[in-house]
Amino acid sequence: MSALDSILKICGDETPLYVVFGDFSCRLGDYIVEIDVRSPHPDVDVPQIIPPEAIGEVMPFENAKQYLERFDCDGGFGHPKTYAFYVWTEKSVIFVATYDGATWLEKVPRNPCSVVPKLIGGG
Repeated sequence: MSALDSILKICGDETPLYVVFGDFSCRLGDYIVEIDVRSPHPDVDVPQIIPPEAIGEVMPFENAKQYLERFDCDGGFGHPKTYAFYVWTEKSVIFVATYDGATWLEKVPRNPCSVVPKLIGGG
């Protein structure tokens, strides 16, 4: 499932408004590393999906769709291979969570509200 499809699924009836992309996370030997796509590591082949000039810049969700449909953000254990990103809706913030190399999306309230928080990441 593409990152775009995963975002739309977790959003439910909420409309994604804005996105900001961050580093690319992957396995390098025995380690899981985050690669700054603006100055990539020579031993890691980072897919050229997000233009380096777009990293860290907030963009409308409609503009980000072209990138989000080109990678997956639900990785299996021990082998992440995705970009970090935040997605804002009117009510929530969606982000990529990781534990032991597995990646998935999580959603938290955008504004203060009465809610029972949960631990994210595993346990």
